Amino acid sequence: MTPRPLSPEPSPAIRPLATPAGSDKRRCGLLGRSVRLLVLAGALWSTTAIYPGAASTATAASPSFTWTTGTTAGPPPLRNPAMAYDGDTQDVVLFGGTLPNGTLSNQTWVFNGTSWSAAGGGPAARSGASMAFDAVHHQLILFGGLGANGNYLGDTWAWNGASWYLDTPSGALPPGRQGAALTADPAGNLVLFGGTGIAPPAAGTNQTTTTLGSPGSSPAAGATSVPAVSTLDDTWTWDGATWTQATTPPGLTARTGAAAAFDPVHDVTVLFGGAPTPDGTGTALADTWTWNGTTWMQVTPATNPPGREGAALVGDPVVGGAVLFGGSDQGIPIGDSWTWTGTTWTPLSATGAPPATAAAAGAYDPAGGKLIVYGGYAAGGAPVASTYMLGAAASPLPPAPVATTTGSPLVTVPTVIGRTNPTPTTAGSQPASTRPLPTTTVTTSAGARITAPPPSTPPAAVEKVRPGASVVLLGAGFRPDAPIRVTFHSVPQTIGTYTSSSTGTFSATVTVPVGAAAGSHHFVMSGPGPSGTYKTLSTAVLVVASVAVHEHGGLQTPIMVGIAICLPLGTWMLLGLIVRRRPRSAHPA
Repeated sequence: MTPRPLSPEPSPAIRPLATPAGSDKRRCGLLGRSVRLLVLAGALWSTTAIYPGAASTATAASPSFTWTTGTTAGPPPLRNPAMAYDGDTQDVVLFGGTLPNGTLSNQTWVFNGTSWSAAGGGPAARSGASMAFDAVHHQLILFGGLGANGNYLGDTWAWNGASWYLDTPSGALPPGRQGAALTADPAGNLVLFGGTGIAPPAAGTNQTTTTLGSPGSSPAAGATSVPAVSTLDDTWTWDGATWTQATTPPGLTARTGAAAAFDPVHDVTVLFGGAPTPDGTGTALADTWTWNGTTWMQVTPATNPPGREGAALVGDPVVGGAVLFGGSDQGIPIGDSWTWTGTTWTPLSATGAPPATAAAAGAYDPAGGKLIVYGGYAAGGAPVASTYMLGAAASPLPPAPVATTTGSPLVTVPTVIGRTNPTPTTAGSQPASTRPLPTTTVTTSAGARITAPPPSTPPAAVEKVRPGASVVLLGAGFRPDAPIRVTFHSVPQTIGTYTSSSTGTFSATVTVPVGAAAGSHHFVMSGPGPSGTYKTLSTAVLVVASVAVHEHGGLQTPIMVGIAICLPLGTWMLLGLIVRRRPRSAHPA
C-alpha cells in the first residue's frame, strides 16, 4: 500500500514551525549537562473519529454537495462490515461483514481514496464488529462482533498499517457483543456503547454461561440455564491500554445498531437511534445523545430524523457536522441523509443520493475530502458491493506547482511515526510490521506546496540524546488551553499530559525514558487543533548508549582534574626557573 499525500482541498493549509538551523543547547551544571531544545513541526491529521477541537462553525467550500459512485472493483458484497479511517496511513480500512451466502468474512480491505486493495486476512471472521481510530495512541481499534460459530466476541485488535495484532488489555473487559457503537470522544479516548450480546448476570443470580450455537438457540442438553441474548446499555472507554466502564444514565436505554460519531466541528460525540430488541423487530429509536468524555446527555432537537438502526454516522468537517445516512426501521432500509448542526438535525440536500441502504459502513477520508460509505443491504436484504462518496460539488482546485529550490534550503517536514507493534498471536500469521510512514504535503509561506516522502533514515539534524536526558519540546498550532499528550516512540510510552497556552503554543521539559534503547525514536505531541481537527507534531531523536552520548563528557572529569593539578604545578616550576636565572645574570663572567 502506497501512502498518499494530503489533497490540496478541503484540508486546511499546514504550516509547520520553522526549525532553527542549529539546536539550542543550554549548558548547566559543572560538568556541562545539556538540555536539548527541540522545535516540533508536523502534519495536521484528520481521522474518521476526529479528535476534539474548538467548537466552531465550519462551512463547506460550496453550499451544495453530491454523492458519487466509486470503483466497482473491491470488496465483495457485505452487510455489517466494520470500517474506519486510519489517520496514520491515510487510508480507509474495512474488515469483516456478512457475505451473500451468509458466511462471515475475515478479509481486510484498504481504500486509498480511489481504489480498493486486498490486505489479507486478520482476526477470526466476524460481522457487526466495531472499529474506530484512536488518534492519540495511533491505533486503529477493532472490537467484538458476531463470530462464525454464533458467539459474541469480546476481543480487541489493532491495525498497524500492514497487519492486525491482538491487544491484551489489562483489567475488566466489555462483554462480547455485535452492533455496538464505537467512536472517538472529546477526552481523546474511544467510547463504546450498547450492542447485542449476553447480558451480565444480575447480582445474586446463578446464571450459567454456555456456548450458543447461534444467537437465541436452545439450551444444550443438560444445561441448567442459558444467558439471554439481549440489547446492552453499558458504556466503556478505551485509553490505548485498558477498557474502563463508565456510567450510563437511566434514560439511555439498551439498544443495538445505534449510530455514533465524533463531530469535529462542535467538539462532541453524537449518538443516534438504534433498535431496542436484538432482532430489530421493535420500533427503531429516534433519540439523540451527546458524550463529552465523561457523561451522556440527552438532547432535544427541534427536528429529528425518523428512528432507525444500522445507520452510518460520520463526522464531516466539510459538511459542517456529523452526517447520518441510511439505516432501517424494522428491516426496511432508509435512504435519507441528515446533518447534526450542534443543536438540531437538518436534512442534507445532495445530488446523486444512493438508494435506501442499511447496515453499511461509513468513514470520513480527510485526504480526499470525502465521506465514504460501503456495503450494507438494500431492499430485499441482499448485501451490496457499492462504494459511495459524498463531497462538495465545487470543482477541485488545479494541482499545485511542485516547489523548487533556488539556493534556499528545503522545508523539512517531520512525519508522524507509527508504533512498532507486537507480533500477532494468531496461528500462521506473520509478525506485525512497523506502520508505514505517510507522505506529507505542506504549504509554505510563499504559497508553494512541498510533498515530503517518508524518510527512510533519520534526518542528518537529528539530536543525539542519552537515556534520562532532559529535552525541551516546543510546538504551536493547538487549540488554546487544550490538553496535549506527549508520547515517546517507537514502542509508545506516555510521557505526560500538558496544557497549551492561551495562544495555542506549547512548551514542556521532558525526560528521555531511562530504558530507551539505542536507535532512532520520536517525541510526539498530540492534541486538538484550533479548527476541530486532530494535530500531531513529531520530532526525531537518536538515543545513543550512555558511554557514547557523553563523547567528550566521559573524559571531561579526569581532564579537568589533570588541568587543575598541572596548571598550578607548571606555574610553580616556571617561576622557580625564573628565580634561579636572575642571580646568574647579576654576576657577569
